[in-house]
Amino acid sequence: MWGVWLSLGFALGQEAVEGQEPAEPAASPGDAPIDASVFDAPTIEGVEGVDAFATPEATPVTDATWPGQDALPSRTSGILGPLLPLVPGAAKDGSPLEDGPSAWDEPERTVVLGGVVWMTRAEVTRAQWAVVHPFYDVGDCPDCPVTEVSWDEAMQYARAVGQREARRYRLPTEAEWATAALAGRPVRYPGGQDAGPVAWTKENSEERLHPVCTREVNPGGFCDLGGNAMEWTLDAYIHRPAGGLDPWTAPTAARPTRVVRGGSFRLGLREARVGWRMGYLPDVIFDDLGFRLVLDPDAPPEASEALPVEAAPTTRRRGAPKGP
Repeated sequence: MWGVWLSLGFALGQEAVEGQEPAEPAASPGDAPIDASVFDAPTIEGVEGVDAFATPEATPVTDATWPGQDALPSRTSGILGPLLPLVPGAAKDGSPLEDGPSAWDEPERTVVLGGVVWMTRAEVTRAQWAVVHPFYDVGDCPDCPVTEVSWDEAMQYARAVGQREARRYRLPTEAEWATAALAGRPVRYPGGQDAGPVAWTKENSEERLHPVCTREVNPGGFCDLGGNAMEWTLDAYIHRPAGGLDPWTAPTAARPTRVVRGGSFRLGLREARVGWRMGYLPDVIFDDLGFRLVLDPDAPPEASEALPVEAAPTTRRRGAPKGP
């Protein structure tokens, strides 16, 4: 049975026994960090260093009502488009207890950004993906999110774009993703208490992808954080105890599963909540799983220490990309 579940891409973990604290895992070679840095994903063939992309001038933030954001400069990428700043400070990620069983894996906790990073306004599109992968067929919806991209491929793409622009891009941490979705407010959905205006979910999407930014932006100016395509993050997937700060959790051989956030056109309002999270192995590809990137001007954020794995089983889904 274990082999079957693993072959399907399930992330298996040990269920907590009621009234019993999870045991600290014994030290083993698998607990050591992965040898290759996640910030040094292999270079894509044909991309060999920085080329002649000039760094564009900063542009003002638009469509934003996040307190403090208007005092920070935005950035622009010649490939990725607008990059909006995340306001440093504390925010509360997760789900309240009234969300029921979901709260087991989505406990409310404080996340803290110590410095400014910039995030792409929308999910990376098929047209943007094709800049690095020129033989990729964008189909009839070049402005739809690119999907069927593994975690490793997303990090390779980030490295390739960074090489072209003499910058460092990467996937956002869970804390960064949640901070952008909340945009300074304790809300249920990225746009407020109602998902409808900001999210493409199965209730309104006709179960297909839509061009990015065709729903309303949230107070930070970000699009599609609550739907259209699920999004990879940098973190390893673990069960998070409630309370405390939330530094990012580095993947290791013992905890290879990565966190996905954001809901999708195939999923419902429950998954469009800010607090919803899921774990998938880094090589899976789904037709409703994409990513967005952050521009990191400084050193990578500090990762947490090794933590016990207590993950719920996940389901692997596959399908062909869909557009209008």
